[in-house]
Amino acid sequence: MKEKPNYIVQYVGFKTDIEPDGLIKRWTPFDAGFKSAGIKTIDLYQVQENDILTFISRNVWDNKRYFQNFPSEIAGAGSGGGIAVTQFGGFWLQPDHLERQDKMIPAFLSTETEITNATQIARSSCSNKMLHKQMLDIIPSIQTNFPYQ
Repeated sequence: MKEKPNYIVQYVGFKTDIEPDGLIKRWTPFDAGFKSAGIKTIDLYQVQENDILTFISRNVWDNKRYFQNFPSEIAGAGSGGGIAVTQFGGFWLQPDHLERQDKMIPAFLSTETEITNATQIARSSCSNKMLHKQMLDIIPSIQTNFPYQ
């Protein structure tokens, strides 16, 4: 059996009409709570050309801390205060991929069929309870034929 990496990258989507500065102000208390819970990094990105999401967060956890904070293996979603939250799940992350990216093109797949190649990094779900079994981290300079949704 292949050993799992020590890190998990969690993606959380947000749909809101709130401007970026307002969202950051509202998110700061949650950010502080996650930092005290052991999250390594939280990076917020504004989503372009998408009717479903306006922001996506890329959160990096040590795998032990992730499962301590989410014993059911998946975080809850919800909405409130003008913000709808979508959990895309947690995916195994190699130590050499911890750094924040300036741009990213994530694709979330319901099956684990893709492989890592020169245009994408394939990441497996850290739990079989998640809707998305794989995510692709597509190299931003590469043109894709994935629809924006």
